[in-house]
Amino acid sequence: MTNRDVLLVTPWERKGGLATYSDYLVSELRNECNVSIFAWDYESLLARGSGQAVFDFALVKSIRKSDVIHVQYTFGRYLLSFFFIALLGKLMRTPVTMTQHERFDNLPVPRLLYLWHQFLYFFVDEIIVHTENRKTIVGAYHRPNVTVIPHGVLEHGDVEREPRDINDILIPGLVRPIKGHPNLIGALNHLPENVTLTIAGSASSPEYGTELKELIESAGLSERVTWEDEFLPEDEMFQRICEADLAVLPYEEHTSMSGMLAHCISWKTPTLVTDCPSFRCVINTEEAFLDGRSSELIADSIERVNNESVQGEIIMEFEELISECNWRRVSQMTSNIYETVINK
Repeated sequence: MTNRDVLLVTPWERKGGLATYSDYLVSELRNECNVSIFAWDYESLLARGSGQAVFDFALVKSIRKSDVIHVQYTFGRYLLSFFFIALLGKLMRTPVTMTQHERFDNLPVPRLLYLWHQFLYFFVDEIIVHTENRKTIVGAYHRPNVTVIPHGVLEHGDVEREPRDINDILIPGLVRPIKGHPNLIGALNHLPENVTLTIAGSASSPEYGTELKELIESAGLSERVTWEDEFLPEDEMFQRICEADLAVLPYEEHTSMSGMLAHCISWKTPTLVTDCPSFRCVINTEEAFLDGRSSELIADSIERVNNESVQGEIIMEFEELISECNWRRVSQMTSNIYETVINK
């Protein structure tokens, strides 16, 4: 498909999140087709009160020159903008593909948002989601146009990982209320005193950062918790993941697929994740799941995985996932979608 011209509309000129995701995808996609980037780093008019523009007329020229449009869609980023982008695609007979990265049934006015998105899907030729569970965000009428393509995983060559005694625990990534930090911090009180926790990532807001720091201090855990409260460059984050004896991602059950989980998989770092539908669709070993409803339950799961055979099961599962979900395969599956919508 090397002769197809693809316009990728995505956050691009920033660090982390969808910009990093798109960078990994584009690096491989350019072996399959001609990719042009339209950096859509604005927030929508009603997102976070930003008041930024919902449309850019430079898009018109880019859409006219393209065989297919692919929008990396996340709630808020394109709440209003996507309608104009997709409508232009229809008017110019340029097929539109979107990757739906997040759900919205846990947000305010979920029914209204659900209905709005079902309307938007009428302007979309193919919807990509990362897991079978995520198909439920799309109504039955549009579901025939949904394809599951897994979240990509980096290949780092011959990474060797052996089970370890668990002394250093890591929770990587942006620190947000949905990620379960309080219960993980509290779990240290139910684990041996030699077990420490590293939080690698900045707080989503100063208020939440202050709240967590006060929790750490009041629990008497200041000596056992290291918080790198800043954005870590990719190489530094990879170093933290490799150095950790165990990664723990005790996210809330409505979470989407996690980019940090993909990084932990890529380095074969044993990882415990919340037992939720999104992660169940990715990981196929019981050993990797935890119950994050309390600090005691998280501590029990950490003690359970402090075992050579249990860690070995998780490492083997991650090796299979690297083979199945590497970015090369993901880009091939994505380019096949482009060909399908162009030929509809």
